Amino acid sequence: MGGWFTRTDAMESGYTDSELRRRLRTGQWSRLSRDVYVEAVLYGLPTWGLDLSKVHVTKASGRTRSDKIAELHRSRFESGDIAVVDGLHVVTPARAVVEAACTSSYEVGVVLGDAALREGLISPDLLVATADRHRT
Repeated sequence: MGGWFTRTDAMESGYTDSELRRRLRTGQWSRLSRDVYVEAVLYGLPTWGLDLSKVHVTKASGRTRSDKIAELHRSRFESGDIAVVDGLHVVTPARAVVEAACTSSYEVGVVLGDAALREGLISPDLLVATADRHRT
């Protein structure tokens, strides 16, 4: 499937309700809202050490909150922090690696950073610059 999609999209692609529930349970897909879903890791990075039970959403303003589906974070965005993947506005690979490291562990950051570098999604300089902007 790739990117975000609705339940109707999944059914039209041949998935059943039981397959949809299984993919949600295993963390392969995550729920964005009622009947709207997203691939858990859009850039194909490893999920080692990540808690995929919730979708993490970062926004520039407003309140932060959490519920069963999503963890909302508030942060400023720099020019170039946003990419569009399958019509969905998401953070860039460098920002995704840094945010995942900030909300999980040092080890997760190393695994994700190494994979993103190996896949050519980011450069060492871009990763360091992004991490420096998000120290806190």
